[in-house]
Amino acid sequence: MLSLKTFCGHCKSTIIGDSGTGKKGVIYRYYTCTNKKKRIAPCDKKQVNKKWLENLVIDITMEKVLNEKTIRKSAEMLVTQNEQASANGKLDNLESELKAVVSELDNLVNAIAGGLAIGTIKDKVLALESKKNDLQNEINAEKLNVPIKLSLDDYIFWLESFKGGNTTDEKFRERLIDTFINKVILFNDKIIIVYNVKDGDKEKLSVTEIINDFESLAVFGYEQVGEPSAARTRDTLVKSQVLYRLS
Repeated sequence: MLSLKTFCGHCKSTIIGDSGTGKKGVIYRYYTCTNKKKRIAPCDKKQVNKKWLENLVIDITMEKVLNEKTIRKSAEMLVTQNEQASANGKLDNLESELKAVVSELDNLVNAIAGGLAIGTIKDKVLALESKKNDLQNEINAEKLNVPIKLSLDDYIFWLESFKGGNTTDEKFRERLIDTFINKVILFNDKIIIVYNVKDGDKEKLSVTEIINDFESLAVFGYEQVGEPSAARTRDTLVKSQVLYRLS
């Protein structure tokens, strides 16, 4: 479930699914560093038990993300992001241009009605009609990029729909991971879990950026067992991160 989202904190390579068979024929499944598995480059990252890691990520997500306080904060951030995305300057410009073309066409039609010979303005009318159609097509295409505007209550309702999910159900686990988990970075002594806030966000932080943030302790949503939290100061709309210190 985590193969495409998991990275090695030691060498920054991807983490892949792996398995091995014990002496009694029992199959053991792991997450293994690609560099170490394929001997591409030296790495000290130890294998991580598949079930243990997936259960940990699921449990931490249910506890740290799907609680009343975080759900409300996340919903408020999503409303802000949605409002920003809805402010589409290109669409406004296209609609203003269309309005001007329609107005010019109306003036020409009125001129014809007032007795002006159509032959003198035929080409201009045809050109404006063509431009009007092109603008309308552009507007229709641009409207597809404008997100549906949801209210704070809508977002809260959607986030809370995950709270009662069955964490032993494979489909629910996949849905939870696909929706919330952006990256999981594995070290031998700690794990960094990076959560999505922007749906389909293209401004994803790199593994190196994330690790550097945690090393500087300048992280939004930072939490380490036994130590006080710190505030992330960069872009709170991009990511929320939780560091889980292994015992």
